Amino acid sequence: MTLLLLILAGYWITRLVTRGKLPIVEIPRDAFVTRWGVYVDDPRPKWDKHKIWNTIFGKRQAIGGKNTNLVMSSLAYLWECDWCMGAWVSAGLVYMTDLYISVPHPYLMCFAVAGAVGLIASVEPSDR
Repeated sequence: MTLLLLILAGYWITRLVTRGKLPIVEIPRDAFVTRWGVYVDDPRPKWDKHKIWNTIFGKRQAIGGKNTNLVMSSLAYLWECDWCMGAWVSAGLVYMTDLYISVPHPYLMCFAVAGAVGLIASVEPSDR
């Protein structure tokens, strides 16, 4: 029963964060993704092992036309990815649940919840 409740709660929170239309969530998410996200051309810079700093923190064009870097564009992608955000939400839910009730095998439970959240999100039709 705990696993089922964690899956449902994880899916609901993940969907709220990644696709929710509630203004308190939607406005900051859209502003952050527009400012830092990269979804044009090739989002990955060419890897140069001698210039690691420039590869990670080098300037790239964001959606809004301003400069961004690999770290911030990755965070923008994380905020909209159901699988990525579902893993973080699941980890937080399992941790919080384990504080109050004993969750058997919390690491396995975290992976199970994250996988189920991602599968449910991938089956659901996109409303974007």
